[in-house]
Amino acid sequence: MKRILFGSLVSVFALGFLFSKLDLSEFSKIQERWEPIYLIPFVISSAWGIVLFSWRWYLLMEKQVSFRYALLSSFIGVGANMFLPARGGDIFRLYFCKKESSLQYPTLVTALFIEKVLDFSFIFSAGICALMFLGIKDESSNSFLIISSLVIVGIFLGLIAVRFLNNTIIEIFAWIAGLFGKKEWFLHKLAHYIRDLGNF
Repeated sequence: MKRILFGSLVSVFALGFLFSKLDLSEFSKIQERWEPIYLIPFVISSAWGIVLFSWRWYLLMEKQVSFRYALLSSFIGVGANMFLPARGGDIFRLYFCKKESSLQYPTLVTALFIEKVLDFSFIFSAGICALMFLGIKDESSNSFLIISSLVIVGIFLGLIAVRFLNNTIIEIFAWIAGLFGKKEWFLHKLAHYIRDLGNF
């Protein structure tokens, strides 16, 4: 009951904040020329996108929460991101999933990091495909293609290295930390984050 009440209060506050920022005069101008029929494919594609987004999040959390909770947390995260700065909705998502699972915050943060890497790679890939599809060929577009391709390859090579060379990477960082007298601190405070990152 408390959870429902809290959720309702947050929803009312969020809606009130959003409506307070609306320019009703501009809204009426848009309403004069909009076509409601386009809402149908928009709603369908948006809902389908959130379902796929939730399924990916469900897999990243190693199925330790039900898909229902993964879907609900995704709706909360997407909604909060609409008015919170710096992707603040992701914090709500992490907190919600932490309360509904035995996963620790380092594991959830690692899953979120991998998710953002995948999003980043998709955006770059979409940009490359758009340039190729539109047939834009100039010096700036070629530079963009080269740089974005190198970034994507670098990201995936880094993830592969973390996945299959996890212990070696920890040993290297521990050695570097040892040069500053922080080896024990690194092994106790940071090494487990790298191990979690290698379990994706």
